[in-house]
Amino acid sequence: MAYDESDAVSQPKTPLSESSITLDESEPDALMFISDAQNEETHGQRNGENLRENGKYSGSRERFSSGSRVDTGYAWVICLAVCMLNILTDGFCFSLNILFPIFLEQFGESTAATTMIGSVLTGVMLLSGPIVGFLLSRFGARLVCFTGAAVAAAGAVISALAGSVLFLVLSLGLLTGFGFGCMLIANMVSVMTWFVRRRPLAMGITSIVGGSGMFIFPYLIAVLREEYGLEGFFLILGGIMLHGCVFGLLLRPSPVTSTDPNPKLTETNDTQNATSSFDVVIFKNWKFDLLLASNFLQALGFFPIMMFVVSRAEEFPGLTPEQAAFLPTVVGMANIGGRLLAMITLDCKAFNKACLMAIMEFIGGTAIALSIFCETYAWQVVFSVAYGIVGGFGMVGLGIVMAELISIDQMAIASGFVTFSIGIAAMSGGPLSGMILDLTNSYTMVFLFFGSILICASALMFLIFVAQRRSPQRKHKN
Repeated sequence: MAYDESDAVSQPKTPLSESSITLDESEPDALMFISDAQNEETHGQRNGENLRENGKYSGSRERFSSGSRVDTGYAWVICLAVCMLNILTDGFCFSLNILFPIFLEQFGESTAATTMIGSVLTGVMLLSGPIVGFLLSRFGARLVCFTGAAVAAAGAVISALAGSVLFLVLSLGLLTGFGFGCMLIANMVSVMTWFVRRRPLAMGITSIVGGSGMFIFPYLIAVLREEYGLEGFFLILGGIMLHGCVFGLLLRPSPVTSTDPNPKLTETNDTQNATSSFDVVIFKNWKFDLLLASNFLQALGFFPIMMFVVSRAEEFPGLTPEQAAFLPTVVGMANIGGRLLAMITLDCKAFNKACLMAIMEFIGGTAIALSIFCETYAWQVVFSVAYGIVGGFGMVGLGIVMAELISIDQMAIASGFVTFSIGIAAMSGGPLSGMILDLTNSYTMVFLFFGSILICASALMFLIFVAQRRSPQRKHKN
């Protein structure tokens, strides 16, 4: 098949047809590619017409590089690599509660200071979004992910030398947190650009398989710490994180690039997109403002609780230490179930996405607040299941709700602000919970306070649902 790559850059995109392509019938792969591209373009045009009617279309399109195909072939290698990388990041971040009582005993510092380790790690991972986005636009997902895994591993190895909580805040919090941020965003961009028609399926697979690390790592941490001590554990953890470099090398450049109706070059468009990430026009959309506030409160109410699941359960007389240590595994498995539940229910047109999110957040806040009465192992398992399902549902549902409130060209800007708000909540949630615990010397007020915060988040999300219900009526009356 004769093809000039310069034509894809210098000329406007035109509909594919047999008259516009010189094709040898002996090239079955090329025939299949043209057929897929024609179907994809027809599908895209129909979607574009529907989106224009709903006022949610910004004119963004996608170009397919010659010789490359999305949704098949190497795209599934990308999916596998991202699954493995997500196991590393999700697994360790959601298992820090296992290390929390160990850090308290090892260094003998206050609860508020010790919780800063996990808060800084999670916060830096999320707050680094704008920086990582700039690095991705300059160097690509492969190099950014490789470097991020190396930095995360270095932070873990250096932590073996820690003699204080402050040392761990700098090594494990800043270094490993930034490395995880590079890996996290590079993974997301890779899946989103390598998949088009099968993008929901690929995102679901990477989310669910990656989430399995949440119940693999607790056992791994417990075994390694018991066998090799805290210092040996950190050294081995660094070696485990280095596997992210191997999987990061698999993140080849995507065969899809976004284009503008103006046929001038995508390099200019990428620069404009990078600089427009600080555009504040999106805040004129008050529904998005509600989503941003709800998301902040949801993250503030959800994240700190995970740090105290084990230590709070150990105080109940009806639970053994082994039973308490198993609860994070229950949360991890329920979290995966919540992601699957979100993919099934949010894909159904019969349900309003914002309403489902509001209901799940209300259930989560209520479960956290009422868990103070769960003094038996069976009730603690029930609480852990509810807590995990709500967390997993929110991870998938947030982006879907956001897509209904903003235009396509605002997606990157909105995602940046949403990620930043989660980072702020993660950074402040740990110290705030530690201060409450130090002042009251009881987990009761901690769980009541953050359960109430999550219920407030559900109220704001419900307002979005009400606004969505009223908007069509108002438009019809006019």
